[in-house]
Amino acid sequence: MFDDFCEDDLYGDVLRDDLKQWCQFDKRQLTIAFCISDSRFKLSVGLNLPSEVYQSETRVLIRQEILADLGDIIHNDTIRFRNVKVFGMLEQGSPNISSRMN
Repeated sequence: MFDDFCEDDLYGDVLRDDLKQWCQFDKRQLTIAFCISDSRFKLSVGLNLPSEVYQSETRVLIRQEILADLGDIIHNDTIRFRNVKVFGMLEQGSPNISSRMN
């Protein structure tokens, strides 16, 4: 059974094991979104998930208020972090969500 919202320990074994299992389902598309207020913590968590998550087609969304160099590196990565997307930055005064999602 899947929850729409999970509030478990992000570094706990239970959640990490669940993520490994959930990303293996063929008939479902798992999306993990991090909308935590601490920008550094979001990036740390979003880029340190179990390797099975990145090897699958699971989308990992990380909300960032400001696009930094690391966000550009993630956006341009086509191998390990190909399904990791940074979104929510302000660009020229308007929310820039859709341009980074593709």
